[in-house]
Amino acid sequence: MSTPFTAPTWPGGAPFGATLSFDFDAEEVWIGENPENASRPGVLSQGAYGPRVGIPLILDLLERTGVKATFYVPGKDALRHPEAVRAIIEAGHEVAHHGHSHTNPTLLSREEEAAELHQGLHILRSLGAEVTGYRSPSWDFSAHTLDLLTEAGLAYSSNLLNDIRPYRHESHPLVEVPVSWILDDAPHFWFANDTWDKTIRSPREVWDVWQPEIDGIAALGGHVMTTFHPMISGRPSRLAFIERVITHLQAAGAWIGTSAEVAALAAHGELTGSLPAAAAPGFLPAEVLDAVRQASSAAAAPTAGTLAVPAGQAEASGAATPGGEPGAEGEPAPSNTGTPGAAAREGEQAPSGTEGVSEGAWSLDPIQRLLGRA
Repeated sequence: MSTPFTAPTWPGGAPFGATLSFDFDAEEVWIGENPENASRPGVLSQGAYGPRVGIPLILDLLERTGVKATFYVPGKDALRHPEAVRAIIEAGHEVAHHGHSHTNPTLLSREEEAAELHQGLHILRSLGAEVTGYRSPSWDFSAHTLDLLTEAGLAYSSNLLNDIRPYRHESHPLVEVPVSWILDDAPHFWFANDTWDKTIRSPREVWDVWQPEIDGIAALGGHVMTTFHPMISGRPSRLAFIERVITHLQAAGAWIGTSAEVAALAAHGELTGSLPAAAAPGFLPAEVLDAVRQASSAAAAPTAGTLAVPAGQAEASGAATPGGEPGAEGEPAPSNTGTPGAAAREGEQAPSGTEGVSEGAWSLDPIQRLLGRA
């Protein structure tokens, strides 16, 4: 049974919350995607536009509109552009962790991921940042990520897409500040000449996508997490788009805070109301995978009027064995004759590929038994 949607309670009685976030991604995002780009100045110049032009213009816009934002910065980009990172900090914005080499953590060993995390933290903190949050370069986790974030003393993650409200992780002392692709500029604006399969959309088109989503979240009292990239949305026409987003949020009465501020509210129970802690989506448990494999094996088994039961399954389910013996529970063996699906019903033709397959050839028994325990 699903839990009824409960809206958070926002500071000052605001109807909903919002955060302006910027993924700093400069040259490192291009190198992380393809190491050969390290020797391609033209490709890298796309990323360099962000700290060179985009960041100063964005900081001016944020100051003019009175908004504090969160900038997620890769360690190596901070090394290339320390003056841009210092400018962000001096303007009073949050700087958070965005990897060191913009590498997907699922591609790394635990030791490699830990090194990436600590190298990036060291660089950002050496520039004066008070880093409390982490956003993966890929919005994804490895099996070790939450453990490593906890060990590093971080307070929040902003990676998952399973809610429109912040929540506390069930397994770790971390707050999740969810993201979404629909309110990320990259799927709409990103273009690169490496593939030529990404289109350039107009701000008008993207606003037609963003406005209903923002208004929908606002109506539910949730949290609007926008994600921009200075190298993408630092272009003049898109700066106007960012301003349009900000003025729309302000006109709608949003409480606008940094990711760290949102996480602090959630961590202290001031924000989430009755929203329970939640476990991060993970890999399916081994017992579930085993049940699915058993069901798949049953479906793929060759049949000639009867379905062979995988080894051990007959005993567990009480099904009849191919020899017609009773199942493990002592029940009489069911007949395979005259049952729907065993062969074509009288006057009907069996569907193609199902001739001679007994009912339940796609056997859900293992899965049903597993769900039946819940």
